[in-house]
Amino acid sequence: MNNFGISHNDTVRILSKDGSAPSRNIKAKVTPETVVTYETDIVVKEGDQVERQLSNGNTELYDIFGVHYTEQGRIKPPTYELKVAKTTAIPRPVAGNIVYILNGNNARVYNNSSDNSSNVVNVSPTDLFKELKNVISTKVPDNYILLVLAEAMEKESGTDKYLKSYVKFIEESATHLTELHPFIPGLSSLIKVI
Repeated sequence: MNNFGISHNDTVRILSKDGSAPSRNIKAKVTPETVVTYETDIVVKEGDQVERQLSNGNTELYDIFGVHYTEQGRIKPPTYELKVAKTTAIPRPVAGNIVYILNGNNARVYNNSSDNSSNVVNVSPTDLFKELKNVISTKVPDNYILLVLAEAMEKESGTDKYLKSYVKFIEESATHLTELHPFIPGLSSLIKVI
């Protein structure tokens, strides 16, 4: 054995797909996707299998679907690199058809990425308060106080009194932010900067 195989701590045998006798035990380095060995005096073909003996007495079996032989270099000896898949591996489920139903302004889908953009949707204050009161009426239990505060905000929008009614509304709506959080940016934009 040469020094290149020093990290090859696994003992494997090649099982031929034609059923002939298995190879002798050889030293190799086994990973979930590859088996590398410097013992190249054996015949290996796609479709053969690698049998790995574990120290606990168990045996693992890998199907070979790719064989790459590298000739000897100036220093490095010839090498077999085998592309393998564990025969007992549980296949990962493949996603079936995925249907995305998108609606609303600036609706998007991001797969394995993030969106750091800002979207501005212009909605008139009249429409904003109309939709806010509709959501409070239909989705917020015990909604009388919030409806009164929403009416006050609508009446005082565009005036210096709006900030005070906005703060009261935010304080009162704290337990209902799941339903009301989409309205916060629009309501905040109506605050006059003095």
